[in-house]
Amino acid sequence: MKLVLALLLTANGAAAQEFITANAPLSDTDFYRLVSCAAPLGGDCQKELVRWSPTNAQDVSIGIVQVEDGYPANVAQLAAVALASTIAKLNAVDAKLHVTLWDKEIKPDIGIHLLNIVEGDAIRNTGLNPLDGEIIEVAKVQLWWRDDFTLIKGAIVIGKDIDPADVTSIVLEEVTQSMGLLTDIGGHYYQRRSIFSESSNQLTALGAQDVMALRRHYPKLP
Repeated sequence: MKLVLALLLTANGAAAQEFITANAPLSDTDFYRLVSCAAPLGGDCQKELVRWSPTNAQDVSIGIVQVEDGYPANVAQLAAVALASTIAKLNAVDAKLHVTLWDKEIKPDIGIHLLNIVEGDAIRNTGLNPLDGEIIEVAKVQLWWRDDFTLIKGAIVIGKDIDPADVTSIVLEEVTQSMGLLTDIGGHYYQRRSIFSESSNQLTALGAQDVMALRRHYPKLP
């Protein structure tokens, strides 16, 4: 099994965050290539295309698996509500992708960890390698995949200093990226047009090109 980590923090403009700037509208193809494989306009992919398998993508489970002592109860509740809302939004896209809320009987495909840490702290106590020890800003998503680039596991960490007003947007962004769309978009143009905006947490719904990208990543058979 090939282990790959993908760091994608929330849109705070942090230097450590991976993004490609686009200050003008992109064609659907260029937008999809940017968010799915980090291809700059007119350039080659800088990341592998990874996705949940066509079979598993029909039922990708996700849930909050850890709430550390000291994590703000109101933020944890907001995150739970935002997760339910995000699942509904992803399932409404009409792609070959179905996301389900973790039923707690088996481990979810993607686990969300609400940790009692703040920006600049090292992630700890998830039990996941190499996630523990990484430095967090607001949130981080990490995915694991096989040699054939099929996703097998995901994790999302959200620190306690997240602005409650940003929870809905950040959860939507991180969960959408955990579907395999692993690159943010820098620049002003997409700040109010895409959940992948690197510098904004304004959106609480998927943008038109976000929906397009999900459909391209998980196309239905004709």
